[in-house]
Amino acid sequence: MPLVFRIPMFFVLLVTQTITAQINPAQQALNQVTKVLSGTAYFDTTQIHTLLQAQPWEALAYVHKGDSIISENLEEAVPDYYHFSNDSILHIKLVDQSNAPNFQNTITVKYKLNAQLEIELIKPNLAAPKIVWTIIYIDENYFALDFGDVRMFMNTTFEQ
Repeated sequence: MPLVFRIPMFFVLLVTQTITAQINPAQQALNQVTKVLSGTAYFDTTQIHTLLQAQPWEALAYVHKGDSIISENLEEAVPDYYHFSNDSILHIKLVDQSNAPNFQNTITVKYKLNAQLEIELIKPNLAAPKIVWTIIYIDENYFALDFGDVRMFMNTTFEQ
């Protein structure tokens, strides 16, 4: 190819690549969230206990069971707080929706993590229905749970 064509072609490729790289970062983030919530994102299952307990988690987005897991169906979550402590205690702080970011209620419950990547909440009242959440993704920054009727996407947050 003659040099005359190489320079414009290089410029076109550079501009195209720059535009592609700058395609809406928000859309790229939504695509990652939907991939995680659909259960198709790979994650390392060998460090789940460590990752789960390393830091607290804050709810960001959710999708209802039965809805297609696409960005248009994502709902913004109330930023409830989940902290899985080393002593198998889960601390949940529910945001006061009328006075955010303050917390309205705090729930403390024992939990256990089983080999099927399920978190079972252990209620003191044995007659209470069993509550089991399934981990669909976890890494150093993001965490997703299937609550049965809702799939929730979370990120790390500071301890409160």
